[in-house]
Amino acid sequence: MPRRSLLALVSLLILFPAQSSASPPVGGTASHQSKVQAAIQSTVDPRVELLSIVARLAGYEEYQTHANPAYEKDIHAHFDRHANHPLIAYTRRIRQTHGISHDAVMSMAVSLTPPPELAPRLPLSALGTPRWNKEISEQFIKLLKDFYQTARCEDFFKGQASRYKHAEATLPALFSSFDTDWYSRFYGDRTPKNFHIILGLGNQAHSYGIKQETPDEPESIYAIMGIHRLDAAGNYILAPATATSEETRLLVHEFNHSFINPAIAKHEKLLAPAGKALLAEAAPLMPPTYRSWQTVLNESLVRAAVIRYMIAHQSDKTQIDAEMNRQVAEGFIWLPEIVDFLETYENNRKQYPRFEDIIPLLPDTLNNATATMARYPKVISLGEFENGNLEVSPGLAQITIRFSKPMNPAAGISIYCGTQGMSHFPPMDMAASSYSPDGKSFTMKWKKGEKLKPHFDYSFLLKGERFQSRDGYPLMNYPVSFRTSQQ
Repeated sequence: MPRRSLLALVSLLILFPAQSSASPPVGGTASHQSKVQAAIQSTVDPRVELLSIVARLAGYEEYQTHANPAYEKDIHAHFDRHANHPLIAYTRRIRQTHGISHDAVMSMAVSLTPPPELAPRLPLSALGTPRWNKEISEQFIKLLKDFYQTARCEDFFKGQASRYKHAEATLPALFSSFDTDWYSRFYGDRTPKNFHIILGLGNQAHSYGIKQETPDEPESIYAIMGIHRLDAAGNYILAPATATSEETRLLVHEFNHSFINPAIAKHEKLLAPAGKALLAEAAPLMPPTYRSWQTVLNESLVRAAVIRYMIAHQSDKTQIDAEMNRQVAEGFIWLPEIVDFLETYENNRKQYPRFEDIIPLLPDTLNNATATMARYPKVISLGEFENGNLEVSPGLAQITIRFSKPMNPAAGISIYCGTQGMSHFPPMDMAASSYSPDGKSFTMKWKKGEKLKPHFDYSFLLKGERFQSRDGYPLMNYPVSFRTSQQ
């Protein structure tokens, strides 16, 4: 087969001019807006699928979710026999030594030429993230090329061609409501850009936004979209595309990263004190991957900018409020202040032509948000294990929940089943469970004679409906999940 035939086999390349919104442009005239041209390229990309498979075989947790069981079954049927290839051990090692995970995996994927060449498209010292240095990049690529041949990856991709084509066929509907010109209007960035939408079937439900600059080409920005809806046959399906649909919001979110992350990185020294103070309050609410103030700030601005996109496209107020509530429920309780900050930016574009121009005012907003957050009680830890632990002893007889400030026992408790339903709720005895004398912890105890099941997933949600501090502030919602061990 010719060297580039594989990409032709699994990729349907669709080129569209940037869609212009019917709404008035923000921070620019329609004639200025028309000067900013962009192409949207959409595809299932063998580089992305290959790297997600490698990460899965190496045990990367974020590539282990089960959002697409049929595809996952095909992956393991073909590749499990190659799990001892040197590439897999090396990939496992650089996760520990260099923090290669999540978006770094996808950054490497789009930095390479199509297989079987798999050659760097840009200098190894500039692969989109500092985690990939020259030494580990060279070794990884060398082993990846060998793995591609040894594991007969081309045969696998040929066998999945119909699945990939079906997924790609859903994408054009997304463009009818997606406004690429909004980015140049909102951020004041007139640099020509190529927008790439890649469906990452092997990424399961995780999505990533990546920016790359290559010599003699416009900037390339990528939204690598995870899978959220499947039909009975395991094929990807797209909900009706609107400015408020889940897919559109996710697309806007991922492309936002390519504008916001570099701007925040450029002003790290200015933002660090306020960012670190925000993280100190926010850490208990954030997922394990959001452990730096830069990540929390990037995510805050990216999510707030999605709401500004919805407002710019005349979304219904109930839909905007629902999105705000979703983000607050995920732990971003300071998001209303960030949305207001961006509104100030949009309303004063003569003074702040570019997003970067208003960043010097951001520390004040962050400090105000931090002061507000400090009033709310939070779960700071679980006494017996770390939240998300996958090896909890089934002999455990209680869970102690520790709070950041004294709680009011008279207000009661509000504990709900988690996303897995009531069958995965621990055998809690309400009468035997109680607060500590100082109100800074609550211990859940099991019903008499009942135990946790071995090798079983449990989950529940602590909500602020009744959990309240002694000074009257509700607890920030806190989901708990864990898995028991075999013994």
